[in-house]
Amino acid sequence: MQENWLKHPFIHYIKKFHKPFNLGVVALFITNGFDIMGPFIIGKLIDALPGATLASLKLNLFLLLCVSVGTAVFRYLWRIYFGRFHHEVAADLRKVLFQKMMNLGQNFHQKTPTGEKMTLLTQDIENFRMGIGPGLLILFDAIIYVFALIPLMLLIDIQWTWQCLALMPLIPFVIYKLENTLNHNYRQLQDETGELTSFTQETVSGIKVIKSLGLNSLRLGLFDHTNRRLKDYGIKVDKIESAFGPALEFFVMIGTATLLFVGAEKVVSKQVSVGDFFAFYQYLLRMIWPMTALGFSFMMYKEADSSFDRIKDILTKEPWLPEGQIIVKKGLGLSIRNLGFQYSSTADLTNLTLHESKFALQNISFNLKPGESMAIVGPVGSGKTTLVQLIASILPPTEGEILYGETKIQDLNKIQYRTIAALVPQRIFLFKKSIKDNVLDFLTPSPHNKSFATLAQEAHIYDEIQNLPNKENTVLEENGQGLSGGQRQRLALARGLALQPQWLLLDDTLSAVDIETEQNILKHMRANKSNETNYIFCSHRIQSLSWVDKILVLDQGQLVDSGDHETLMARSQIYRGLYSSQKNLDLSKKETTRVLNSTKELL
Repeated sequence: MQENWLKHPFIHYIKKFHKPFNLGVVALFITNGFDIMGPFIIGKLIDALPGATLASLKLNLFLLLCVSVGTAVFRYLWRIYFGRFHHEVAADLRKVLFQKMMNLGQNFHQKTPTGEKMTLLTQDIENFRMGIGPGLLILFDAIIYVFALIPLMLLIDIQWTWQCLALMPLIPFVIYKLENTLNHNYRQLQDETGELTSFTQETVSGIKVIKSLGLNSLRLGLFDHTNRRLKDYGIKVDKIESAFGPALEFFVMIGTATLLFVGAEKVVSKQVSVGDFFAFYQYLLRMIWPMTALGFSFMMYKEADSSFDRIKDILTKEPWLPEGQIIVKKGLGLSIRNLGFQYSSTADLTNLTLHESKFALQNISFNLKPGESMAIVGPVGSGKTTLVQLIASILPPTEGEILYGETKIQDLNKIQYRTIAALVPQRIFLFKKSIKDNVLDFLTPSPHNKSFATLAQEAHIYDEIQNLPNKENTVLEENGQGLSGGQRQRLALARGLALQPQWLLLDDTLSAVDIETEQNILKHMRANKSNETNYIFCSHRIQSLSWVDKILVLDQGQLVDSGDHETLMARSQIYRGLYSSQKNLDLSKKETTRVLNSTKELL
């Protein structure tokens, strides 16, 4: 549901951080007051020069010094307060946007390129900060100057005022025309920036594949093409932005030339004093800044507005999974009733079209008691990964429901549910931190937490970590590069074990681990399973999982059979086929390992 503040973000943040904003506006108002007094004092000083005494000159010079000091002090203050204001705004909006991205589901993160998200969190936030900070500041500055200078100019000479400022009413129309053109082109510029960022991020992430396939020249050409498009849009935007200042200054400079023509006669005839003429001229020159500032502020506003539209597109997205609030007692069972899931669309590579996909899962029903462990098996593409992601509340059911006790898991508090069902996915991600921090850093401190050594031993990676120069304090490279696939999987397993969930869901987590190590890990799990800790396996190596309490057999998104190992071996042809093929594969791997070990001994 869209929040009201998204319609008027400037007003929202001015109210939210009103103290630095209000102090900044007051300091700006006083600064401009001091600045406007300067020409007035100098004008009076010029008029008083012919018959002035040293005492009167010292007084005027002292007043001018006070005005200069006051201007400097309060200019410093408004910069401090306004700087604090717009940086607070940027930090708050960045936090809100990041939290929203964290709460959005896989449908958002899979479809939105990483570079696009980075552009939103950096450049778009920065543009909004510039709009609500410097943009709003110079707008207020311009308004204060206009409303203060025009009355002073009228007091000096009404005729000069309207003659010199006659073209000023045309300025809003010029601004309106330029800002409409700028808004359209700036949105295109931001989209192209996101495209280039995404392309660069994808290229850097896949640099090994690019080099191995010899795609360097192709990627360079694509980058050059995208970069040139960004350059063209940037130049187009710069052309429009560069027209603001000259267009607005033109009107003021015409007024300055007009003053020299119409004012000289009155000064010569002494209808207006030289001091008043000087003051009027200085005020007219000061009108250049407000007119220019109006252009810049509108330009910054349009950039901020365009960027916030992109941000708002994310903030108004409905989360794929609702934010549950219910907290329940642990130790209950899972009930899956008529569960089905359908991905939004699939690609037809033959006709290059998208169409609605068939159900990845349909009519899945089973119960899992608190003390039971389970395995999910089936051919490739049968829906195993989709099912464990549904149980882990990462995907929302398209139909049916998953109950924990009597409560739908979507209604449960997400943080608590991660202590009930935690998933270690197929695709392992490790942070650029120490090995220990990768396992323990996300846990809330508690006396019930297991030590790193215990978790590493349970994942059978402790000895390998101890052989590293810095042991568990070794800082990993990006995404654990430098570690083998099996080592990365076992670190991810240790991270899942650290949560101590009621069910730890392992989605083919041990696929890269050698058979002997896998057997040792599963032996430890079998020996330590209890009502508090159980496992749900999604694996192709079903020969090692015959000890679990329940096995689900999936085929083409359907639950074709379930039961324990002996029951399925007796009645399920699919299960017998999977078991036999995996058994033969494991025997082949063991024989290959034996031959390699024998060869090493001979050598």
